[in-house]
Amino acid sequence: MLLTTMRQATERGQEIAGMFRDGNAADALTMKREQGHAFLVGGDREQVVARIAEIYIERRDVLRATGSKRGISISAPTNDDAAEISQAVRRRLKERGEIAAGEVVYKAIDQRGQTYDLAIAAGDKLRLFRRTWGAVDGKKQEIGNNGDVVEVLGQSLTGIRIRTKDGRIAEVEWRRVADEATGRLLLGFGHALTIDSAQGITSDEHINALPRGTSAVTGFTSYVAESRSRGTTWTVISEAALHEAERHRQALGDITPITKDDLWARAAEDMSKKPYKPLATDLLNAARQNRADAVDIFIASNHAIETAQLDNPDFGRDAVKRFRAQAVNEGLARHMSALDHAMEQNAAELHDAFQARETREHLRALRAEAAATKRRIDAVSDNATRPASRANGPEM
Repeated sequence: MLLTTMRQATERGQEIAGMFRDGNAADALTMKREQGHAFLVGGDREQVVARIAEIYIERRDVLRATGSKRGISISAPTNDDAAEISQAVRRRLKERGEIAAGEVVYKAIDQRGQTYDLAIAAGDKLRLFRRTWGAVDGKKQEIGNNGDVVEVLGQSLTGIRIRTKDGRIAEVEWRRVADEATGRLLLGFGHALTIDSAQGITSDEHINALPRGTSAVTGFTSYVAESRSRGTTWTVISEAALHEAERHRQALGDITPITKDDLWARAAEDMSKKPYKPLATDLLNAARQNRADAVDIFIASNHAIETAQLDNPDFGRDAVKRFRAQAVNEGLARHMSALDHAMEQNAAELHDAFQARETREHLRALRAEAAATKRRIDAVSDNATRPASRANGPEM
């Protein structure tokens, strides 16, 4: 019987994860800061990445000493972030001797087509980008899928020996992990994953690494990143990136100092926002709504026409008369305006007073005739708009 869908083993952990799920990152970050599980890291990007790698190794050692089975995991918003953090972790593990010195550098490619050099040695962790097959105890079977992380145990000219996420030891031929189009290895760095790739993992502790600040995350991705562990989730944010984002939001010329509270408020805002993502069904719903609106307009228009016809059976003919009268009326109005202008112009240009008076009288006569014609048209138009009298007299 399923009693809960939350990974967190403690009530406080479940409460914090629930706040991120509900878009209340402000209170969730406040609780995490009180516990020391959320903090800002100063310095440039390289220094922030280095600090994330150090936290990973520190907590990894602690968990191993306590017999942890799920260990610690890292997620970051982008593939570039995950790759940089993975390489920083790898360098430190190699210095400690946990990754063998005899590494081989291969040409690799990810699922986006981005190419890079990938050093592989015993002790490395690699990410798979597709369903992969290998031999376990001599039997061919699926040993991983896109997003799974495997541990390298050894390699040869023909393939690689790995430990799968569920502990199986598998022999994988190089062709099984090669990109068909380029021949490069379709493998990636495995110490850190993108938030999207980390959706299915469960660890004892997790690091929500944000080396570029919080501008690239939303309420949806923040909930995923903050709910991967059964125990503590460490939220590590670049202070410089947050400060830069907040400074760009200020008005030009605003010299108001940016405080730590401002930075945490900005982080909470970014980690709470839940932008709407348009779906394919939205197009269908919009088409249906447009059709329904068109039907409503047609029904309303038809009702108006039928009502007018009942009130006046000659509604159609009268409407035509009104439209024609209106057109003629508008034409006469323009002509009358032109006559007025001609009267003024001729009066100004004629030097002979008698000719000016004669011209004005002629133009006034034309205008009077046009005005009389307009009044007759208006009278006809008004009569056409009146309802026809009923043949049987008034109703009793």
